[in-house]
Amino acid sequence: MYWLIRLSLFIFSRLPLRLLQTVAAVCGVLAWHILRKRRNVAVKNAEIIGVADPELCAKNSFRHTFKSYLETAYIRRIDQNFLDKYVTCEGKEHYDALRQNNIPFVFINAHMGSWDLSVPVITARYGFKGLAVGREMNSRALNRILEEERSGEQVVYVTEKGYIEKVAEYEKQGYVTGSLLDHAITMSNSVTAPFFGLKVRTAAGIAAICARKKMPMLPSYLIRTKKGFHIVTHSPIYPDTTLKPKERIEDLAARMNSEFEKIIREYPDQWYLLHRRFKKVIGDDGETHSVY
Repeated sequence: MYWLIRLSLFIFSRLPLRLLQTVAAVCGVLAWHILRKRRNVAVKNAEIIGVADPELCAKNSFRHTFKSYLETAYIRRIDQNFLDKYVTCEGKEHYDALRQNNIPFVFINAHMGSWDLSVPVITARYGFKGLAVGREMNSRALNRILEEERSGEQVVYVTEKGYIEKVAEYEKQGYVTGSLLDHAITMSNSVTAPFFGLKVRTAAGIAAICARKKMPMLPSYLIRTKKGFHIVTHSPIYPDTTLKPKERIEDLAARMNSEFEKIIREYPDQWYLLHRRFKKVIGDDGETHSVY
């Protein structure tokens, strides 16, 4: 499995970006017709986020999802020429202000646009070293490949297991932590927060770090465009220091979800709609149920 995936990534990395994305889009359309259960999940998610045409949005999400999968092969090809040719930027002043005032922060991101290229592209474009925190996969081979592909000169990739200790270690070396935080998570590592009108389990680790250290979250995304990619960075989310520690974490999680709602509403088909994000919804009775 390892060498098959490795060979596939090598082949895809040799393709021009436009051809790679075209191949990915075709794979996405095929998957739309083959993966019936995932298709139903995507349509349901599109309904929850309130798009006008859930089925069309879900179908486009399949295309974008497979583009994200295959664009992983391009991580090693990100250089100044790539940035000049394909990447535009919006909101960098929010990052600059934090840096100029020596305010520590963490980047937060959702499974939006080209999520696997987001960390290497943003770190290269903004000029800092990043510690990317990702979810551990069930496949040992896939975990190994992701660690190899996602780590480089500017980026170190770690999985969620034991990452809090690693964050402290890398912060001393000048790394800025970044994580994808819009997926469902286990109860022990989460708090309940509203998301598109539903109460869902929301990752608490990064919120807890920010609450304890009183530092902001900086939302930043890599949106796919017709010409390439567009970095979108929004205003930082500061912890409310007037709240008690637990309330501060819950408040940060709620405002983080609200931030994700904004970018998802703007680019709904570029969100990872195939994932069962609402499989653990907390009802008014306090019981957990699924909308699928």
